Amino acid sequence: EDVMIAKEILKRKCLIGLMDRMEESIVRFHAYFGFGDAGDLDCAVRNYANGGDLANHHSHPRLDPNGETWKVLERKNGLDIQLYEYAKQL
Repeated sequence: EDVMIAKEILKRKCLIGLMDRMEESIVRFHAYFGFGDAGDLDCAVRNYANGGDLANHHSHPRLDPNGETWKVLERKNGLDIQLYEYAKQL
């Protein structure tokens, strides 16, 4: 039941941005918050999405979805994974 409540909160009260959909997220934030004009939006997309100079460049090791580390993370974070999958649909 907690997951259902969390999903409802995400749906009703949260503005969601995803790192793997950064350009889409920037456009959403720009529209919602009214951040400047089209030039400002282009600047933000250029700098923060698509590998821009200010984008997140931290490298992270890839995990094998069939490996033990993945399974442990999945077990410990299963509810968070459900919420993330739901958030991707919103």
